[in-house]
Amino acid sequence: RELAILLGDAGQPKLSVEHWREVVRLAPDQDDARIQLAISLASQGHFTEAETHVAEAIRLAPETANHYNNFGLIIARQGRFSESLKYYQKCLLLDPTNVSANYNAGLALEQLGDVSTAIQHFRTALQLNPGHQGSLDRLKALMER
Repeated sequence: RELAILLGDAGQPKLSVEHWREVVRLAPDQDDARIQLAISLASQGHFTEAETHVAEAIRLAPETANHYNNFGLIIARQGRFSESLKYYQKCLLLDPTNVSANYNAGLALEQLGDVSTAIQHFRTALQLNPGHQGSLDRLKALMER
């Protein structure tokens, strides 16, 4: 586990994936390891396999809100914003104080053309974390339109 993290941090994504695969092989019921593998896979463009691992992590731990946020991120990286929004909303249903899910929902809504609802999500993220730079930047850009 630690080696996989270090390799990812050291800019060795392929080796990191190999080690995360081994962690998952040895501990297939570890939802957090599946999430880390999925994130590593998605960073290399292996979206189908990444989605498979996030779906399995959700099956293993369906009440872990951030798993849905991670699924949304992987889907959004493929330009599937409407679908990603559903996962951010599920995350927020489980954890309304999730700053990242509010921010990511705002980004997806902005891409879908729903600027007013996007602004609401950016404002919520800022209420939860006044220093959230991404929300500050997006809110400023949208207000200047």
